[in-house]
Amino acid sequence: MERMESILEAGWLFTDRPVTDGEREDCDTGGWEAVTLPHDWAVSRPLNREMPEGGPQGFLDRWGIGWYRRTLLMGKKRPGRRYLLTFEGVYENSTVWVNGRQAGGQLYGYTGFTLDVTELLRQGKNLVAVRVDNTAGPVDRWYSGAGIYRGVVFTEVNETHLDEQSLVVKTTLADNYGRATLEIDTGLPGAEVTAVLLADGAPVSDTASGTGSVSLTVPKVKAWSAASPHLYSLRVALWENGGEVDALTVRIGLREVAFLPGKGIFVNGRPEKLKGVCLHQDVAGVGNAVTKSLLRQRLQIFRDMGCNAIRTSHNTPSRDLLDLCDEMGFYVIDESFDKWDTGSYGRYFEAEWEKDLAYMVRRDRNRACVVMWSVGNEVDRQGSAAMLEKLGRLVGAVKALDTRPVTCALSPHYSDPDGNTVVGIDNTLPLISEIARRVDIMAFNYQEQWYEDFHAANPDKLIVGTETYLFFRGSRNNYFNFNTENPWMDVERSDHVLGGFLWAGVDYLGESMGYPCKGWCGAMVKSNHVRKPISWLFESYWSERPMVHITLQDYTLRDAMEREHWSTPRLSDCWNFPMYGRTPLPFMIFTNCEEVRVLLGGKEYDVKRPGECESRIISGYLPYQAGTLTVEGLIGGKKVCEHRLITAGEAARLVFETGKQHYKAEETRQILLAVGAVDEDGVPCIRESAEVRFAVQGDCILEGVDNGDMLGSEPYAADRVHLYQGTAAVILRTAGEKGRIVVSAFADGMLAGTTELIME
Repeated sequence: MERMESILEAGWLFTDRPVTDGEREDCDTGGWEAVTLPHDWAVSRPLNREMPEGGPQGFLDRWGIGWYRRTLLMGKKRPGRRYLLTFEGVYENSTVWVNGRQAGGQLYGYTGFTLDVTELLRQGKNLVAVRVDNTAGPVDRWYSGAGIYRGVVFTEVNETHLDEQSLVVKTTLADNYGRATLEIDTGLPGAEVTAVLLADGAPVSDTASGTGSVSLTVPKVKAWSAASPHLYSLRVALWENGGEVDALTVRIGLREVAFLPGKGIFVNGRPEKLKGVCLHQDVAGVGNAVTKSLLRQRLQIFRDMGCNAIRTSHNTPSRDLLDLCDEMGFYVIDESFDKWDTGSYGRYFEAEWEKDLAYMVRRDRNRACVVMWSVGNEVDRQGSAAMLEKLGRLVGAVKALDTRPVTCALSPHYSDPDGNTVVGIDNTLPLISEIARRVDIMAFNYQEQWYEDFHAANPDKLIVGTETYLFFRGSRNNYFNFNTENPWMDVERSDHVLGGFLWAGVDYLGESMGYPCKGWCGAMVKSNHVRKPISWLFESYWSERPMVHITLQDYTLRDAMEREHWSTPRLSDCWNFPMYGRTPLPFMIFTNCEEVRVLLGGKEYDVKRPGECESRIISGYLPYQAGTLTVEGLIGGKKVCEHRLITAGEAARLVFETGKQHYKAEETRQILLAVGAVDEDGVPCIRESAEVRFAVQGDCILEGVDNGDMLGSEPYAADRVHLYQGTAAVILRTAGEKGRIVVSAFADGMLAGTTELIME
């Protein structure tokens, strides 16, 4: 009999008020709120300037204890079957009861867990209660949210069954990566198993059988890479007494990743660079209650600009994120912890690290997208004897479970063996080299200025920039310097540098520089998924599609409270400066073309070729005059692309970023829609700040709003918000049903904007 799975998404009740015996069936549920998972109770709370540790949590009050309840209906329990509850992530310190009896729980909020509840269930109604305790400190350095923020699955399975965390698939490619051999270990020695590889539901291999493990040969394969993320379905079945009693189907990509000293990373024999961003998991309007469809929208932004790599910062990511990285084509550094025995995880480290780390590796080791493991970020006393001992333990634990390279992201701070601070690259280099002996690849945060020193001392070690600034670069004597050669140049010029991961991809809640700022503003994309001008610089580095983009240094913009080294010159794609007359204004042009042409007021202005400029950034000055500023990209003397900035008139109407859109109803749970103000000619009004009100018709709810302003105090759980730099966004939670949804946006003095969503 096959396994049966139910996703427990709807039907939950929640309260954060004091509850006595909340796990009991006769507990008073009056006043409890009906919620749908994933759920984050903190993001809808008002800002609290006085909350303890408010800066790291964006002043959104996550403190307290929350209770969740749900009724689970069951028919008669069947003999020889087991019943499992799987929680993908509960933040934090959760305890689960079934019918008033404790079933188990989990401390670390980023580790999923499965409970066997067979003996606790009965025929008919069953009560599942979950207590979530967010009262312990210190908190994460970034917004962690609160509640059951990832999925819950109820599974009925055979008594003896396959476990995805015990499944190990090893792939060998041959014949110029066109033929594959798969070695599959089920973790069930002595069990009768079979396996077959499928593409679009059809077998592409013979069905092979074995005892505990099985070997498959695939004569013709399409190899997986970020550029061509081809996936197969591997079906593994368990047999008893001549009949199939359980089966698992996992998606896999067949690829070969090689890390060659002095040469870099090769995927299926081709050299690659990791064009990466670091991501936290929140989407500001809904906090950490993020579904796969919303993550897909986020990743598509980076895919469009040529990004091919994600670093999961700094915790075990959601299964949904890695599913999408497999599907869409991203290489992943899968990271377990921020710090170890200090910081938020310090209260769990010694007792829990091995279990939490093993969970991540076991869950993710069969994925095509994961190319490297990271066992920590910016841990304390780097280079000390205590740090080296812990690093050895963690790296060894990963290597016992998988063969991918292991690293640890290092901050530019080091200590001697006794834990005393050491400064200066000449003094720290021996300590860094000692760390290098314990990891496969050196991962540096903000240390491009020391790459060549390290490489000269350790020529066989590859380097990856696990965090880099967007614009500035340190100097050899000061990693907090404001040198303007972009850190990506270090990646381009050195084969021994695998790539770089920008801090950060998207503005995120928490890690605030102080009230009223709710979060980190020094990223390429705003929290409402609107790209910032600096993002086109990295598109010029990463994308093969011809592009050109001009932007202005605009110091009329309000300070966003960015931390200075993670900031950029204040840039704006705006050509409305009536306060300056014809004053020359500083500009930057980002392009991957051979040369550019600049046109303004009927005149052409001479500028350098990008190859003649530091970091290929063309900069200069242009006199302000209302009208159209055009920059054209040229290859071989011919125009291949252009970008225009046009002086906007008064805001006349609201327009959604996209028109009518079609979605797969079963796969779509959240949709983010951006809206902006434009003048009568459709020119964006970047300086407009009117309040926008949203309304929806159809089978969905308006879940949140976000204008990307981290200094704004307007609530996320609302139907209105002011435009910030001319844009805002609304997030919808859909019911997964087919039908038509109409979304409208209204602002005083402007024509309303409307868009239509077709759920198919």
